[in-house]
Amino acid sequence: MEILRAYKTKLTELLYVDPVPILQLAQSKKIITDREYNKIKCISDSEKQVIELLDKIMGKSSNVCQDFLKILKDVQDTYPQLVELFSEIEEIPSAPPSLSIEARPETQDEEHSVYQMRSRPRGYCVIINNKDFEKARLNFKTHKDRKGTDFDAEYLTKVFKWLHFEVVQCNDQTAEEIHSTMERYRKQDHSSRDCFVCCILSHGLKGAIEGTDGSSVSIREITSYFTGLKCPTLIKKPKVFFIQACQGTKTQKSVRVQADWEGHDTEAELEPEDADPNTIPNDSDFLLGMATLEDYLSFRNVFKGSFYIQALCKNLELLCPRNDDILSILTTVNREVSEENMMRAKQMPEPRYTLTKKLLFPTS
Repeated sequence: MEILRAYKTKLTELLYVDPVPILQLAQSKKIITDREYNKIKCISDSEKQVIELLDKIMGKSSNVCQDFLKILKDVQDTYPQLVELFSEIEEIPSAPPSLSIEARPETQDEEHSVYQMRSRPRGYCVIINNKDFEKARLNFKTHKDRKGTDFDAEYLTKVFKWLHFEVVQCNDQTAEEIHSTMERYRKQDHSSRDCFVCCILSHGLKGAIEGTDGSSVSIREITSYFTGLKCPTLIKKPKVFFIQACQGTKTQKSVRVQADWEGHDTEAELEPEDADPNTIPNDSDFLLGMATLEDYLSFRNVFKGSFYIQALCKNLELLCPRNDDILSILTTVNREVSEENMMRAKQMPEPRYTLTKKLLFPTS
């Protein structure tokens, strides 16, 4: 990152004559997203294209910056002026950032600072995908079906299979069935697995998610199934939960976007007295990725899926091969979701965690 910052002006002078090949390489190597690529391509001034590209890359992780420098080193034949530039740079890290953590010699420090992630499969990834809320409507509630949620479930399945998890999808679960699912995986023997992941896509209330019957389950109850006391084979292993559900009613709904909350006008139904805002157990090695802050709505595009889950999956695909840790990835997700145009509505995700080490998901 510091090298790019120091040589930004010179790189701009060298690349602005024909930036298209560099842009295409940056896109193909997933240094920039398709969306970023298209935005930069729309800029008519080639010098401004290069400046925007460099600014985008410098706003990412140091590993991404190193990947870009590697691309520049590989195209010195096309851009001979780069030869002189690299002769001025005293040292560029030689190890490719995409090198798997498994392929590097593991030092004692790494062993104590990074969670082990070598087992095949890595662990279970349980996806609870609640779409059909007819049972809730039969109970005189006004819950709408969660159109677009299947896009989220499919993307999560694709990404976590690629990350070597055993993916299990459970559709349209009532509150009681959610409890049963958590109990079933609590009882599993996770001894030969390094991690546990659970993704819940549903309507929600403050501190709780809702089953398809309209009954709520507190997030604290869900995560507490996997404490060291209740699930000893996951002790000292990361337990990861991603929750796509509203946590209140603040923020406007927008056109063509549905909110993952279905409530009434009375405050008691929006914020039940028994809803526990403390969502993580008093235990180590938990990560809870919330789609939104407490008290606020989260949003879902009925044609594409939720903003949070789509951004999460895209950045796992982009950044896991570069060995970015999960908290760095979630920071990128926060920024992207917060910048989304939701027709005058905004959303800010929130990670909560008691992790004691860096959590990486190697792709090999």
